[in-house]
Amino acid sequence: MDYEFDCLSFIDKEFDNPDIRSKVLSMIEAEMKTFTPNFDNYLSHLPPLPVSPFANSFALKGVYDRIAANQPNKEKLSEKRYLAEKPEPALENDVQAWKKCVQNCKSQIIHQENAIMNHQVAEDRVGELWLKQNSMLEKTIAMYKSKSDEVVKKVRECHKQRQKIQESSLPELSRLTVKRDQSVMRRLNCEAAMVHLEKELIKKGFNYEEYLEARKQQELQAADPNNAEYNSTVREYETVNVTVMGDDTVDENETEESLTKRQKHSPLVC
Repeated sequence: MDYEFDCLSFIDKEFDNPDIRSKVLSMIEAEMKTFTPNFDNYLSHLPPLPVSPFANSFALKGVYDRIAANQPNKEKLSEKRYLAEKPEPALENDVQAWKKCVQNCKSQIIHQENAIMNHQVAEDRVGELWLKQNSMLEKTIAMYKSKSDEVVKKVRECHKQRQKIQESSLPELSRLTVKRDQSVMRRLNCEAAMVHLEKELIKKGFNYEEYLEARKQQELQAADPNNAEYNSTVREYETVNVTVMGDDTVDENETEESLTKRQKHSPLVC
């Protein structure tokens, strides 16, 4: 069975019906499947992304191309330069090879000194920086929470206003609903009575189609301004009607019985 849904969610009780509830949920799911965002301006309301200083880096171009092509990283990070190894057995007697190893060891010592210095600086400064970062994050969260609460408040006020309007309109809507149902029922009864009368007339030999055709011809004649004979008949009828009925105004002292008697002799009464 098909249902016609409206937006009077605060006064309609059809949603309590499990069948209608499942129908509504299926309609919502079907509507969500048809959602296709426009990716050209889908995020246009957001601020633009900051420009990275490494966007045009020549050293990182290969990495950007690999990520754009969705390829895995086949080159692992080399840790060889962090090792203080002696020369290979074939170069144990090579002075230049030993000089390179000594230079590598000195580089490792400098690297460790820098790492130790960074740890010391971090112990002195990082705590304060983290506190500032946390404070900024807390302010940002409070700002967005305030905006979110404001939006939620507006939504609730909108729902309260809708509920008030719908509940105030409920008596009138109920009255109109009953009136509509009664009108529909009267129309159905009239249609059923017409069908019954047509059948009875057909049984008695009355040609209903010829009657409709005659009525149609009369309407066409009435609509034709060049039909002098028909217009003359209508004017004569109106003259007689005015003569019989007299003035259309009704005297306040005229009784209901006399008014009924005067209307009963009117040629307009069928």
